[in-house]
Amino acid sequence: MSTILLLYTANTSLVNGGGTEHVFVNMANEFVKRGYIVYAVVNDMDVSSFFLSFDSRVHLIKLRVRNAALPLAIKFKREINRIIPYCDSPKEKYITSLAVNIIKPLLAGQNITGIICYEHEDVLVANTLNLPHVPVIAMIHNAIEPKLGNMNAWALKEENKVTVHQVLMPDFVEKAKQYVTTRIVYIPNTINRVEESQWKKINDTAKTHCIVTVGRLDPVQKQTHILIEAFHILADTYPDWNVYIYGKEAENHTEYTRNLQQLIEKYQLQERVFLCGLEKDVMAKLQKADIFAFPSAYEGFGLALAEALSIGLPAVGYASADGVNKLLDNGKNGILCENGVLPFAKGLETVMESPALREKMGEEARKSVKKYSPDIVWNQWDQLLRQLQEHTL
Repeated sequence: MSTILLLYTANTSLVNGGGTEHVFVNMANEFVKRGYIVYAVVNDMDVSSFFLSFDSRVHLIKLRVRNAALPLAIKFKREINRIIPYCDSPKEKYITSLAVNIIKPLLAGQNITGIICYEHEDVLVANTLNLPHVPVIAMIHNAIEPKLGNMNAWALKEENKVTVHQVLMPDFVEKAKQYVTTRIVYIPNTINRVEESQWKKINDTAKTHCIVTVGRLDPVQKQTHILIEAFHILADTYPDWNVYIYGKEAENHTEYTRNLQQLIEKYQLQERVFLCGLEKDVMAKLQKADIFAFPSAYEGFGLALAEALSIGLPAVGYASADGVNKLLDNGKNGILCENGVLPFAKGLETVMESPALREKMGEEARKSVKKYSPDIVWNQWDQLLRQLQEHTL
């Protein structure tokens, strides 16, 4: 029986319920269903508040090292490294040592046959564990340039120690080759099969309609403010439309929610645009929506976007956005627009003004994500793990 080690230690918490967190929990659960022994390493101590539940057969290792106090020597090295980079990150090296000191004794006697790393910090942990003859897969959960392109030479050196990199879009394979020399495989995220009873039904007689977006509140990648700016342009023309924004602000953008609320107040949209926070039953909210808005600058695989498409919601996104422009087929399952607030507003309006177009695009949307069904994707993972274990890749 194969034993897999899943590492997701970079984030301080998994409770935010983002796309990567969902993939992590679903992967752990799927692997135990397929007969693997699974050790899942997380930073949290309390997993009771996770949006998804781990299968009871998953062996959880809880670290709580991300917020550990740094010794003065490490702080000094970190500041020097900022001025004259001489390594990957003194802080990460220290945190990695703490993590490995916890993990290693708990794995004593276990025959680990594969390691899957969710973030660069987990690659450091896997490399430091240095388990002989154990293949290491590094997942890239974002577009390539923002992820690998922002790494320094020392970080890329660590990345090149792994066995395989997994990317989420076919065109990411060649892009990743610009930064790493490892084998690169394309395996997308999974989208759960949606029953016909859950499909979005177009209601021409509804008194109100809604635009929904789901994702981390983030000014750089998710660009949530663009949706508010764009809707402001349309609000007076379409008084029966409202906007619902689901998600929590990123840890490094703690003022952003306040900025969004101020923007809503500036345009006097308090009764039209709503910041709804985290939502456990996202699919229920999507079923009540008419359009999915996704103004991201880039994505690895727009999981929230794909879920919206799976129930038959037409979507609007940017043509320049990696991870969005391969899920959306302009004019078929949604609209891909040029960058900027005004083009995004025009994209929304194209879909808002035509129930017939929304229905047609919704049908295409459901068809477009069938290839991401769990059976297809998890079989790809299963095959990759078996190939690596047999040294036939």
